[in-house]
Amino acid sequence: KPQKPLSVLIKGRTIQLLSHIILSSSSVYSSLYEVVNEETKSSLAKRILAALLDHLEEHIIPFLSSPTKFTTHDSQQYLQLCSTCIQFLLNMSTSNEGIRMLRLRMRLESIQEDEPSRWSQSTFGCVVLVLDGTLSFADKVKENGGAVLKKSSNISRVLDTIATQCFALFKTLLRFVEKQRETSSKSTTLLALTCEHRTIFQSCLAKIQTNEELKKAARGLIEELIVDAEKESVDK
Repeated sequence: KPQKPLSVLIKGRTIQLLSHIILSSSSVYSSLYEVVNEETKSSLAKRILAALLDHLEEHIIPFLSSPTKFTTHDSQQYLQLCSTCIQFLLNMSTSNEGIRMLRLRMRLESIQEDEPSRWSQSTFGCVVLVLDGTLSFADKVKENGGAVLKKSSNISRVLDTIATQCFALFKTLLRFVEKQRETSSKSTTLLALTCEHRTIFQSCLAKIQTNEELKKAARGLIEELIVDAEKESVDK
């Protein structure tokens, strides 16, 4: 269900404010990961992440699949909020605690008390779908998105920004994997961490054709997946 533009704008501003506060104070950043509920082992970071993933899954990803149903103004609001969410995830990935949390599936808040628990995808699984939706959104705008959307240079700019942010997160993931590999023979692999939507992930990497920087990053990720697959085949 589409949200009202004002609601989208307020959420975006709130996330931007949170990001600013967190990045401006190391003590605030550290306190994000402190357990505030011993029973559920919940922290502020976990709650924020669950809310972000819920919003991406429930609103942003469905929006990206149907761009022509929205006005140019509403599309700009949704895309800007998407970019703000991904930037917050990037901010979380600057620490080991953040990376660890981004690999987990989050328990989402139930709307009603008797409603069964819902679980999100991992952050990386969710971001794969965001990237896929962003690339598809751009294709649809070029093909039949209508003159109004096509004329908006801001929409094109934000789409490029989101794709770049997604790749930055994937590159951070790759660096984490490489660092783990240096210290442990049982470290995780990029192949394992992208298991939720591996085919979609590979398809997204293959779609990058125009941006040279992203093409280079995509080639690096593809090479890593090939190496992981070969090693997995040998180990079986």
